[in-house]
Amino acid sequence: MTIDPTYDEAWRELRARLADHLFAMETDDELVVALDDEQEGQRYVRATVEASELWLDSVGPHRPDGPWERDQDDAGDVSWTLDLAQRECDRAADLMVAALRVTHGCLHPAFLTSDRLDLGGLRWERPVAVLAAQRPRVLADDAPLAVLVEDRQHLQQMVDATISEMLGKHPVAHDEDGDVPVPAGESVVWVQVVADRPVVGLMAILVDDIADTEAAEREVPGLQARLPYLQVRVVGDRILVRHEICAVPFAPRQLAGVLTRLCAEIDDIAGEVAGRVGGRRFLEGLLDADDHAEVQEHDGAELLAPLPADLDEHLATVVELLLDGQVEPSQVAAAYDGQRPLLVRSLVGLRTGTVVVPDVDLDLLLHTLRSGLRHLVDRLARRDEGPSRSRGPRTQQLSLLPEDEPGLDLTDPGRWAG
Repeated sequence: MTIDPTYDEAWRELRARLADHLFAMETDDELVVALDDEQEGQRYVRATVEASELWLDSVGPHRPDGPWERDQDDAGDVSWTLDLAQRECDRAADLMVAALRVTHGCLHPAFLTSDRLDLGGLRWERPVAVLAAQRPRVLADDAPLAVLVEDRQHLQQMVDATISEMLGKHPVAHDEDGDVPVPAGESVVWVQVVADRPVVGLMAILVDDIADTEAAEREVPGLQARLPYLQVRVVGDRILVRHEICAVPFAPRQLAGVLTRLCAEIDDIAGEVAGRVGGRRFLEGLLDADDHAEVQEHDGAELLAPLPADLDEHLATVVELLLDGQVEPSQVAAAYDGQRPLLVRSLVGLRTGTVVVPDVDLDLLLHTLRSGLRHLVDRLARRDEGPSRSRGPRTQQLSLLPEDEPGLDLTDPGRWAG
């Protein structure tokens, strides 16, 4: 199954480059394309030209599909070989790509390395230019991981403090409903503390003044798939999106991660959808250039600084935890909700340079994410091995906190009255 359509495009590009390179090779030339993963042992394909013959061999624990033949050298090492005419370079490229992708399990060409083949744009290369150094981090290193809030007023104070640090502005502004508006391009995200329960809500008007409500209804399923962490619905002539965060306890980094992702994605998506349904982004057409400058200087309405592309809440969570110390593989898996495709997408983005995370050791971040990927794969492998031994009778876990611990009884709705 293809995780992302762009992966197929990357493999097609690799296949074309392989075919061109094989066609241009001369006698005794050799090309090796290997998986860049030191923990998996040697897995590679090799092509060698002798006269007008093209010799292919695949090295790895599994036999490739197709007309490959088993070969064993004097040392006992096994490989799979194939003899073709050099004019069959297109077929050879197909077989090499299939061996790398299917047999050796390479998910994306970003995980390949070669000293002869140009892999520029297909694999990770350290970006020459990164985001501006003066861009503040989402939260400082000393930001608390979690806070047990006392009441609605306390939660509002914690939310205000988190957004204030993100915007670099104190104090933040509230609208007439008590919500905190955070502009993102020509869109706005409102952050609110829900009145009757300990929940922080993020809401945005994705498209306003819709002309074709039927077209807007048809957009909802696609938007829901594209923004799985949001609730998407059409209300009147608007498309609204919403996300709720449970604040028991309140995790500032969680709010920062979700808000960062929403502000990074919403404006571009809103522009696309508005063009299809005959609407506009919330601030579109309401402000001229001078008004935009005035809004950006107004207290509490400063725009968020540019954000790394595709830095979603899962990757942002790992980055923030990594700033505090070592992150265990199980913690990485939990940060990605156990979803391997999302974790692979982050790895590919970092290795191809489409995702840039400043102020973090990239090699350390890649190693941390790979450890989480291995944890997920190992867990699936153990599950596929068959049923585990039967467990003994379950024991009752006694509470480690006294029943009357102050601040834990959140059932009284009066404490969350506005």
